[in-house]
Amino acid sequence: MFNWPEFATGIFGGSVSSLVVVYGLSRWLGDVWKSRILEKVQQENRRGLEAMKSEMQASVDRANRLLEAGISKAILVTRTHFETEFVAYKEIFSSLSDVTIRTISMLHVLCSLLGVKLSGLRMKPTWSL
Repeated sequence: MFNWPEFATGIFGGSVSSLVVVYGLSRWLGDVWKSRILEKVQQENRRGLEAMKSEMQASVDRANRLLEAGISKAILVTRTHFETEFVAYKEIFSSLSDVTIRTISMLHVLCSLLGVKLSGLRMKPTWSL
């Protein structure tokens, strides 16, 4: 006669073992796919990050060049302005010195004509260039 308990146990055991094999294979295949997808996403992220990094570096380099150009222009304008002012001041003080010396000379001549005695006036300026 037919033994139902052995038959049920065989069917149940075969089903369970088949489920374990299917579960193991699907888990393994899922891990393989997961690692491939993860590697692909990581590579895309690395490429995107490198592109952003190069764009940012180009932007920083461009800003640095503009800043250096502005500083160079400011230094050139300041240097030119200083040199122009220095030459002008030098001419002014030279002319002022000449005027002072001539004024004192004329004062001496005028005082000698009028018969007034001056003391303490010097013919040379107190500064020098």
